[in-house]
Amino acid sequence: NPDKIDTKTLGTFTQYPLKLAWAITIHKSQGKTFDKVIIDMGKGAFEFGQTYVALSRCRTLEGIVLKQPLRGSDIKTDERVVEFYERFF
Repeated sequence: NPDKIDTKTLGTFTQYPLKLAWAITIHKSQGKTFDKVIIDMGKGAFEFGQTYVALSRCRTLEGIVLKQPLRGSDIKTDERVVEFYERFF
């Protein structure tokens, strides 16, 4: 039949939806807000408030993924702030 198109499967492929992503330092993330974050504190914080900044960049708790559980070394506290709060609270 000249009106019929013959088809033959030569191969198949699977397509996965990918989204462009990147890494950013905690310092560079200040002032930005994200829907999802993966936080890797590495060997711990090296600046006061660093962990707070990292955790507060995400819009929801559900959007936060910690590469590893937070440790004491991930939180660096300014002793002057601790003394202030101990004095007044």
